Amino acid sequence: MAVDAQRQWGEQVVRATNAVFPKRIEIDTWPLCRRYLSQAQVCSGLIQDYAFTFEEAAALLYRTAIYLQMYALYEQAEPLYRQALNIYKQILEPDSLEIAATLNSLADLYRVQGKYKQAEPLYQRALGIREQAQGPEHPDVANSLNGLALLYREWGNMSKQNC
Repeated sequence: MAVDAQRQWGEQVVRATNAVFPKRIEIDTWPLCRRYLSQAQVCSGLIQDYAFTFEEAAALLYRTAIYLQMYALYEQAEPLYRQALNIYKQILEPDSLEIAATLNSLADLYRVQGKYKQAEPLYQRALGIREQAQGPEHPDVANSLNGLALLYREWGNMSKQNC
């Protein structure tokens, strides 16, 4: 098969997998996530191999990363978050809510791994975007503030233990 045809088929696979992978990652949708996980992971390779930069590709990577993080598969989730973030940065405005959500989720991942210095600027950037776009009273702003608060509490506890 010609390279162009492979690329077109790869794009269709990514779009189709994005269409069936659950939009909300929660306990009720875990069985469907598990069902489509291997396809989503193959799509991650296709997205990287063909340098796809369309929104459905980033969304699929982001949601797959969330699912993997929920199962504490942090090393598998991190590159997907990073890949999604890179795509969003290429195709969206720098203050988009998708970028903020991805930054916040990647910060959550780093926080639970104890990578506090990596998490802090991501939370702060997500918070800035959300405050500007949604106003200080929005629940997403509270989510970023909560992440920062947890980070500072855990980081402080680690400092005390190392004294």
